[in-house]
Amino acid sequence: MSFSSDQPLTSNQLPISLEIPPDQEGFQEISSLFLKRVANIMNTKQGGLYDTQEVADFQQFFTNTPFQFRPGYRQVYNIGAIAKGTTFTFPANISDLYQFTNMYGTCVTDIPDSRPIPYSSVNAVTENISLRYNSGTTNLEISVGATSPNIVSALIIVEYLKQSP
Repeated sequence: MSFSSDQPLTSNQLPISLEIPPDQEGFQEISSLFLKRVANIMNTKQGGLYDTQEVADFQQFFTNTPFQFRPGYRQVYNIGAIAKGTTFTFPANISDLYQFTNMYGTCVTDIPDSRPIPYSSVNAVTENISLRYNSGTTNLEISVGATSPNIVSALIIVEYLKQSP
């Protein structure tokens, strides 16, 4: 087993090995503690599931109470064509929203090329592609600049916290 004095690097990592002879005193307690640690670490790792339905992403965000965390959620939106010079609006379908932690995406254009969303052009502001959440309508909006290429398809990913931890 390796040790480090850098706590952020070791706080959520599993030890490489655990070598305890089964006949050693305290074997049951040590192995039980080890299994609890494995379960705790695995249960707090960020999830790799990206779905069009709301899923827990297993990110843990601080609260005002020490050692109590607020869970994160993720949702993916599969978007079709969007014409240049327009804004495409679609329902976020998020209940009890507290705050976004991340909003991002990618798109394929009719050039063809692939671009991140949001996209900031080095040529002209009218080529930009923006992404925002409208709190008044609870919709997500993708705005495509007037001289930007048309979007053929896009994937939007939002990660967020809910009001109730």
